[in-house]
Amino acid sequence: MRFRRRLRELAGWLLLAAIARGAMAQTSGGADGAMLAQFARGAERVFRGRCLSAEPVTVALPGGGAVEATRYVFTVAEPLKGLTRAGRTAFVQVGRPGGGEDDLGYRVGLPTYEPGAEYVLFLLPESKRGLTSPAGAGEGALRVEGGRSYWLHGGHGLTARALAGAASRNADDKRGLPIDLDVLRGIVRGAL
Repeated sequence: MRFRRRLRELAGWLLLAAIARGAMAQTSGGADGAMLAQFARGAERVFRGRCLSAEPVTVALPGGGAVEATRYVFTVAEPLKGLTRAGRTAFVQVGRPGGGEDDLGYRVGLPTYEPGAEYVLFLLPESKRGLTSPAGAGEGALRVEGGRSYWLHGGHGLTARALAGAASRNADDKRGLPIDLDVLRGIVRGAL
């Protein structure tokens, strides 16, 4: 009798500890939060917005040659760093709009953005050639769905998240655990 009571008491404490740990991870973003805070510090522009267009362009390289790239235009719903107000912003990123295994952007781990979809992007400063990309390649680009943000599908950075202990338990879901947008805002603002 006494043993069972102590066992139930122990189970209750373990349950409370698990709930508290989950709440702390959700409010701080856990390992993902630390990574995103680092991205926010290094990014020139951080915003939540909807992709309006993805148009192929060619960027000339010094000494001749060129690289395929995409000019993305976004409506900015929420500027978090580097933009002073909502409106439009554009950037050019290496890779074709659709990507693909033979695409340079795909090979270096850069995501593509689907017109009509909403994202949170942590964009690095532009190069001399006017190119930029998300901080951490695909790690600095999150898709927004229903008040939560998810990493984009693909292999970019998945190993890093798995090592950090934040990968999804569902092997078919390559997005990792969701981060609530309010938590993400707090991470970015806390890092600046």
